[in-house]
Amino acid sequence: MLQMTEPFAATVAAVAPVLILVGSVELSSVAKRGLLEAERAEEPMVRAHELIQNTTESRPADRDEVERLAREGEVKEPSAEAVGYFVAILGWVLLCLAMVIAFTHSLLYLASVGPKPRDQASFMFWTMTLGFVWVAGVPLALLGWRVQQGLAAYERKKSEVEAFLEHSAPARQVDDV
Repeated sequence: MLQMTEPFAATVAAVAPVLILVGSVELSSVAKRGLLEAERAEEPMVRAHELIQNTTESRPADRDEVERLAREGEVKEPSAEAVGYFVAILGWVLLCLAMVIAFTHSLLYLASVGPKPRDQASFMFWTMTLGFVWVAGVPLALLGWRVQQGLAAYERKKSEVEAFLEHSAPARQVDDV
């Protein structure tokens, strides 16, 4: 069983804000990527809307183009990436809340002059450990996932190109001798 000591409380008080800051910067970059993905996904619908808004009697909107853009911009269900962004944001918010509580408890422990409670050490230890794992592990996991997605996309495109080249090869004539 862990027990609270002044050096431990001082360490938690010093480390928790750093973890929160570093993790929040990383989360900000994840959120920006998520917003860019969302903007990219809604771009066709925005273009369809602009076509309708710019319609005049002398220049009517091209119905086929509006329909094509609307189909292209229709979101049927959230992508795995969008769900991942949401889970990352929610997870980090909950972990930050726990770190703020640990930080506050450590400051209260250091500031109290009377008898000091010693039962908060386990909570603080696990909160800081999860914070370190998050700050170090999540960026590495995201990097690995992006590399895997990039390789899979490359293989799909390569297969499509090879199939196209195979099916569209000009018929070779056999010269009769």
